[in-house]
Amino acid sequence: MQQQFDILKELSLYRAPHEMHLYFNYVIESLKKDREALKLARFGTGIFKKFNEEFVPAYLFSLSPHCHPASKVKLILGKQGYDFVVKHSSGYEEKFEISAFQEGQRNMEIAKGLNEVGYSHSRLTDYSGLKRRAEHYMYETKQNMLNKAKKDYRGVSLLFSISTFQFFDVLEKEAELSVERLIHFIESTPFQAKAVYLIIDNGHDMTETASKILKVK
Repeated sequence: MQQQFDILKELSLYRAPHEMHLYFNYVIESLKKDREALKLARFGTGIFKKFNEEFVPAYLFSLSPHCHPASKVKLILGKQGYDFVVKHSSGYEEKFEISAFQEGQRNMEIAKGLNEVGYSHSRLTDYSGLKRRAEHYMYETKQNMLNKAKKDYRGVSLLFSISTFQFFDVLEKEAELSVERLIHFIESTPFQAKAVYLIIDNGHDMTETASKILKVK
């Protein structure tokens, strides 16, 4: 297993945005060549959890208009109260905390299906079932944000991430579940943070997703 984890032995280094892109591609290509590593990555085992939940959002942010091409981005390992830093050309380091509601059990079921048979079955196909899932997802997402609002992140920027492509039709039709309503919720929630950003993963390619990262407040 250590051989598989070694793919990420240089996970925490200062990298310019184009170097973040090269490293991301290196990891993806390495996973394609090592089936056991791919299985571990899908389950988020060990350091692959850091890659999935922290490096990928940091990578997206590095490609966004909010990150200068001359900046250096570094993922922080350990518990410092933030997940990555952006080091500007002046030497100033901006700190970021990443946060997202994770559908743990569903993600594990998807990973299990992909590892065993190469695909996963969705248990919900009708609109009402999808709506219930969307309601649960948005509720838990807001609860996660409220929990972050209770903590002191002064001097740290919050980077929230949501995934919408699984129930896109519901979010488009149900106003109370829309992304716009969530953005208003963030705007009206008092955070003790330097700034609040939002990644919206709608299933498009990563470059487009990065280009649409919002600075909400």
